[in-house]
Amino acid sequence: MTEGAVVYSHEKKLQTIIHSNHHIRNIVRRNVHHFLSLREELLDNSIIQCLVASDDPQSPLIDTVRIEQLNARVTSDKIQLALCGENSSGKTAFLHAFLNIGKMLPSGDGPVTARITKLTYAVPGEACIRIKKSLRDHTLTDDEINLSTYFSSEKPNWMGIGRALAKHVKRPEGIDEKSLEFAEWARSVVEIHIPSSTLALGVDVYDTPGFLSDDAPVLKEILHDLVELIHPTLVFMYANPSTDDATKGCFLAVKTALHDLDEMSIFFLNSKADLNRMPKFKQGMNENEFLTILADERIQRYKLLLDAPFLVNDKLEGLPISIDQCQCFDLCSVNSQLIKPHGPTMNEATIRRIIQFVANNDLAIAKRVCKLVLPVIDSFFDLLHITTHRTQEHLLQLYHDAQVWAKKYSEIYKSQTDQFLSDLFSKIFQQLNMESESIVQLISSVRIPQNLIQLTVKTAVRLQVITPTVRETLRNFMKNVFEHVKSHSDMIQDVVSNEILFGALRNQEISDFSALLLDDYAMKNTGGTSILYIVNTISTPVLVCSRNIQQVGIEDETTSRVFLEDIRQLPTVQDKNPPKQLNDQIYRYLSNIGTMLAEKKNEMQRAIELWRDQERAKLLSRIQMHYDAARPFLSLTQETHSLIEQHISHFIVIECQLCAAEDMAKMNGLIPEIRSGDSKSTMFSLFTADWGDKK
Repeated sequence: MTEGAVVYSHEKKLQTIIHSNHHIRNIVRRNVHHFLSLREELLDNSIIQCLVASDDPQSPLIDTVRIEQLNARVTSDKIQLALCGENSSGKTAFLHAFLNIGKMLPSGDGPVTARITKLTYAVPGEACIRIKKSLRDHTLTDDEINLSTYFSSEKPNWMGIGRALAKHVKRPEGIDEKSLEFAEWARSVVEIHIPSSTLALGVDVYDTPGFLSDDAPVLKEILHDLVELIHPTLVFMYANPSTDDATKGCFLAVKTALHDLDEMSIFFLNSKADLNRMPKFKQGMNENEFLTILADERIQRYKLLLDAPFLVNDKLEGLPISIDQCQCFDLCSVNSQLIKPHGPTMNEATIRRIIQFVANNDLAIAKRVCKLVLPVIDSFFDLLHITTHRTQEHLLQLYHDAQVWAKKYSEIYKSQTDQFLSDLFSKIFQQLNMESESIVQLISSVRIPQNLIQLTVKTAVRLQVITPTVRETLRNFMKNVFEHVKSHSDMIQDVVSNEILFGALRNQEISDFSALLLDDYAMKNTGGTSILYIVNTISTPVLVCSRNIQQVGIEDETTSRVFLEDIRQLPTVQDKNPPKQLNDQIYRYLSNIGTMLAEKKNEMQRAIELWRDQERAKLLSRIQMHYDAARPFLSLTQETHSLIEQHISHFIVIECQLCAAEDMAKMNGLIPEIRSGDSKSTMFSLFTADWGDKK
């Protein structure tokens, strides 16, 4: 295959990923719009309006404002990613390779830039540079700089573009980085509009300054604004595969700067994975041999990442144990790009993995809309179901059985949550004692401004102690819940055979975390609704409380002021060997965190008990509403039943398409290969299929 064909193949694969992303979003947007139209058409009928009055179980049919708001956000045709990492991690060199452009951005050892640079697509005749006041204020601070002349020849004049850019992105000389003048300069955003095959796919890339704990405060501010306003996927680049103290300190500084924002998606990119430094690499090896040693190298470097507690504990769910299940890690080497064909093979595969990861994250809103719409469609099915004929005696028996089930569940809730709290806090205290020394050593090894030491300690405790402990305890907890449900089969069967209870349990919005815990378990079981309810109602308060203790250390103002005053009285923390007094202060603060954690246990106990009482009351209320709503339908006219029934086929199609969109998102947009049907049923057909590696 020629070099041109290889480049085309790579770009074609990127295009396929992006187009798949757009296709899935279009499926969701189109079907949600169709659903909303059908809903309005059905609710125009006066009888149906009475049946779904706002105090009935079918009230979700009325309230769809949130669905409309989210569906509007599905229309975005751009995906955003931001490169961040320590100085000299190879960000700029990788960015040039990622965008398939020449060298135009400045690079070098140590800090080079201090502004956020946005790269977005433009045709050659419209290439330009725009300097905007900030991420929040899009006012132009300078005249637009025309770059079209640099693209007038067959080969772009990247060196000329670099000269035009230099004064706008290089750190200004002779200005104190802690001054207001520097802060105002650094807040400006440099937008570069240029031709690029990658940008042309609908990708915007943000390049951020190299990050250190003792950087000017404005650099933390602009990173915070970028994540808060743009919501990009972060690509965290680090050079040392063993994640040395500099890497850990950089990541800790990033997470400290973003401490008050919701979890963001991060792709871990181990840069400078030079082929010549891989022990098993040899010039002239064939493609299969190279792919084998590359796979082994990825495994070894991923294991090193898993050994870095700060990085691996960024999210509550953590990283998968196996690299085969991890979509947010890879390695690259711009230096190896000239070792053809293997250098480009490695780097292009990494670029595709990054684009796929960003595209999957970009589908989060679409998947959220599906989770909201599908239960509402089920409510229409419930509406049809409860209009079928049944006797008053049968209905009353279902009502009493549902109340008995609610009592049994309340007992399960108490026993399981009591055990969870006991396990969680005993493990947290044990982990805090084990990790205190390493936390103190890390914080002492990096230069941290005095006013940020306290917040950095909190972030370190969250990443190295609380998050991994909560994750492990939650997993064991949910395993115990599943085992308990499986050993009490009546809790499942009672729901399957009880229409009132089934409807009452299903009238809920599943949390993202519950969906993660379930991992499609409910969809593969006839008792899925009861399992879903149990997992959702138990995991939600536990998760809320768990997230709350991750904020431990946000104590009263007096304690915080005393700690800061003690720190200020110490010698400067710029020394290579920090004073023993600093370590003593950090140890003392860690001890205070332990005390606050003990207080959190009692708060969590009360909160979880309150949640249990509220959920039981809500469940009983929903059971009552379903019973009350079903009674008038015992004598419902055939005309109304037919009116509802004629819309059901449309809702079935919408439900199938939304479920398909969810599945396509899980399978990275792969289209299943459908084979011939083997069912003789007159109601439906079954088909075998191959879907990726699934049969």
